[in-house]
Amino acid sequence: MTKPLTLLLSGLFAALCWTAADMLLVGFVQSPEQYPLFSHTLASALGDDVDLAVLMLAGSPQRLFWGVLPATFSLPFYLASAFGVRRLLRGKAAGAVLSLLSAGYALSPLGHAGFYYMGISAQTLLHSPPEAYPMLLAQFRAFHAMLAVHWFASVGLLAAGWLVLLVQTVRGKTVLPRASVWANPLPVGAVVAGVCSLSVTADGLIAEGSLLSNEFGTQIAEAADQGFPWEMSVYAQAESYEELVAGAVLSVNGNEVTGPAVILRRCTIREVSFTAVGVDSETEAVVLSDGSPLPDIFKQPVELSMTPEEKKAFDDLKAEKAEVEQKLKAAEAENRKIQVKAKLSAAGFKEDGDGKFQGLSEATLAVLLSADPEAATAMIADLKPKAAADLPKVLLSDTHTPEQEAEGKFSISTVKGKNYV
Repeated sequence: MTKPLTLLLSGLFAALCWTAADMLLVGFVQSPEQYPLFSHTLASALGDDVDLAVLMLAGSPQRLFWGVLPATFSLPFYLASAFGVRRLLRGKAAGAVLSLLSAGYALSPLGHAGFYYMGISAQTLLHSPPEAYPMLLAQFRAFHAMLAVHWFASVGLLAAGWLVLLVQTVRGKTVLPRASVWANPLPVGAVVAGVCSLSVTADGLIAEGSLLSNEFGTQIAEAADQGFPWEMSVYAQAESYEELVAGAVLSVNGNEVTGPAVILRRCTIREVSFTAVGVDSETEAVVLSDGSPLPDIFKQPVELSMTPEEKKAFDDLKAEKAEVEQKLKAAEAENRKIQVKAKLSAAGFKEDGDGKFQGLSEATLAVLLSADPEAATAMIADLKPKAAADLPKVLLSDTHTPEQEAEGKFSISTVKGKNYV
């Protein structure tokens, strides 16, 4: 009978294979600003998937392909390790852990391979003409849905299996010591040092909270007490991106930003972290004892009081400003629509009475209207109007000559009650 240690080591080998596969498949730095087609033109269509769409654009198809194989063919080693984990438990829980881990591992290769299909789909979209965008976007979303189903099912089953093992370890129902719970993937993967609340002020994003009394929070506090200059890192998911060219000035959250810069719109903050060296050197983290005053940079700005008359005047100006901005946006949208239609007409497309263009789908027209002028011009240049079928002139005129009459002649014959032209 194979020893439990040998089975568990096979799981370690599988984990190394998956690490190599992840590095090949998704080991890229996301740079949406380098791909305006995704970060700007198609941002509204992609929604929260912009980051995922640009993630694998820098990888060659061959690299993405080899990023799948190590994970797929190491599956037997993960399944063997599940039997090794089963040998560590006593009682009925052993079978439950084996079933949960085996099912989770069995689903994981398809969830992993789903990233390959999404990467190839995004690369195809990048090099395709505008008329293919609607179909390729639908394909991309379908691949994402398939990935999500298998990935989350796999992660959920595996988490349930490791949770049962953790509980049984704490209860003393395994051959492992209770202290080994810290080797369980669940606590190892959840390194939480504290909780905080977020606010946006004129000084930036402020995270204020408390450190937990666990080992991670204690380590951060002890390092700060010894004078270590902690910095902060934040993970934000943006619904859209906006590139600010060099020299351009834009007001963002009450502050004027001068380009070049990338503006992230409608962000969701997923987590903030203490870090030794942050990407942004302007961040700062201060660990305070109870009762210590906050440094000035962390203080909320003082709100100036206004009289009722001043407040009414302020609210009126604010409402007037919002109305003007809304009208301006509507005018810009209408002007953009007129320009796009003019360019389509110049390219040979004919507009119907209902505002639609012959040979152009509504989805393609919507993409053109949402794109910036330069991108729309480039896409229209790649579009080709469908050639109209040549019809006899006699069918297109109320009057006709004998020559046209000969051209348009036709005959009708009847066979057994059926008419033929």
